[in-house]
Amino acid sequence: MNFLDVGARDGALTYLLGIRGNFEFNEGFYQINLARFQAKYNYYGMDLAPTADERVLSGDACASGFVSSHPEFREKFDAIYSNNVFEHFERPWVAASNLTQLLKPGGIVITVVPFSARYHESPGDYFRYSHTGMVALFSAAGEFEVLESGYDIMGRRINWQGSGQAHDVVPVDAFGAWRETWFTVCVLRKINSDKS
Repeated sequence: MNFLDVGARDGALTYLLGIRGNFEFNEGFYQINLARFQAKYNYYGMDLAPTADERVLSGDACASGFVSSHPEFREKFDAIYSNNVFEHFERPWVAASNLTQLLKPGGIVITVVPFSARYHESPGDYFRYSHTGMVALFSAAGEFEVLESGYDIMGRRINWQGSGQAHDVVPVDAFGAWRETWFTVCVLRKINSDKS
């Protein structure tokens, strides 16, 4: 099956395949899951930076011409995964439409996105999402069945801070800085072809 990793960066899928417990990376767990993943999926990545790798769709997912610039990928993917990416899209409704066009009917889209998290640029930080908001975003682009929709609050009280290389470190202020981190998790199955 064909798997698209939106916001791929290094393509290692460490978060998806190697995190155990309270957001701790486990190398042994990762290696086992990576072998299982590679036996089942053809990996493709998607990122802003241009690349010569044929398995990487490069460009802005929020561009209205994104799919037409990658026609060979229309309805190609059985699974599309994005983890902490949608908050960085300036026009997430366009990105949802583009991803819907890349997803096969019967394919699964999996999104993990902040409901409540610190501000963190990469290159920008624009939105937070509820579980119903993610369903609505994709339902506007196509017909979907909701398989899972809710919140992951395992790391709720972890005070994540950025590296400081972008505007991603929360300053201490009169309100006590950031304390809540909730993630919206949404898993949808595409019923029909997209609405575009």
